[in-house]
Amino acid sequence: MQIQMLREPIFLTSAVVPTGSGSGLIGDYELIFCAISPFEPGVMFSDPTPGTWETLDTDASVDGRIALGIWGRFTDNPASEDISCNWNIRSEPFTAGSFRYSDVDPANPIIAVACNSGNSEVSVAPSVNTLPGSQVVRIFAFFSRVQLPPVLGHMSSNDEVSGSSSSVVSGGAGLLELEATTQISFVDGPTGTEVSTGNITGNWRACTIAIRMAPPTDVPTMSEWGLISFAAFAGIAGFWFMRIRQVTA
Repeated sequence: MQIQMLREPIFLTSAVVPTGSGSGLIGDYELIFCAISPFEPGVMFSDPTPGTWETLDTDASVDGRIALGIWGRFTDNPASEDISCNWNIRSEPFTAGSFRYSDVDPANPIIAVACNSGNSEVSVAPSVNTLPGSQVVRIFAFFSRVQLPPVLGHMSSNDEVSGSSSSVVSGGAGLLELEATTQISFVDGPTGTEVSTGNITGNWRACTIAIRMAPPTDVPTMSEWGLISFAAFAGIAGFWFMRIRQVTA
C-alpha cells in the first residue's frame, strides 16, 4: 500500500502504471487500471502507451468525480514495463495498478466485463457469467473530499484469492482509494456481486472482469493457473515525489 500526502496540488493528464515481469510466451496477458479524480466533468481516457491495448472500461461515476480506466493486452516482453495512462482533463490525485497472467486464451481472453457506479458507503462490483478455471478480477475505486485513512473495507468473496492489493492517495482534491483482487472461479455461471464497505459516503466505481484460461479448462490450482506477477500501485509515490520536486525546484 502506498499512502501519499501532498502539500500542494499536482495537476496530471498522464501518469505511469508499473507492470510485472513474465515469461514472454504466448498467453502472457496484462491488465492495467487507473483511477483519477478529474476537476470537471467530461473526462476521457486515451489509449495507454506503449503497446496496443483493448479497452475494457473507461467510464466515470454518476457525477464524474471519479473515473476508472481498465485495459488489457497480450505481451511477449518478459520484462516489466512502465505504461503511461493518459486522459484529457487535469486530475489530482491519481493511483493505478496491474496484474499479469500466463496461459490465458490467446483467441478470446475476456469472458465478460460489467461495472457499477454510485455515491454511498457501500461499493458493489456486479455479477458476471463465467467459467470454472477462469480468473475473476474485481476493481473498486472510491473518492471522497474528506481526507481520512483507508475507507474501503473487507470484500465478501469466498473464492480462492490469487492476488490482491490496495492503494490510498490523498491530495488537495480529497482522498482516492483503489482496491483490486484476482481470484480463481469455481463456478459455471454467475459470479455473484462483491461488496466493499466503507465508513464514509463517497463516489465510487466498481468493475468485475472474467478472464478466460487457455484450454484445457479443468479448474487449476493456484500454482497451475499462472498468475505471474502483479505490480500493484508500486512507484506511484516515487513518481509524485519527482513531480513535486520538479514543481518546487
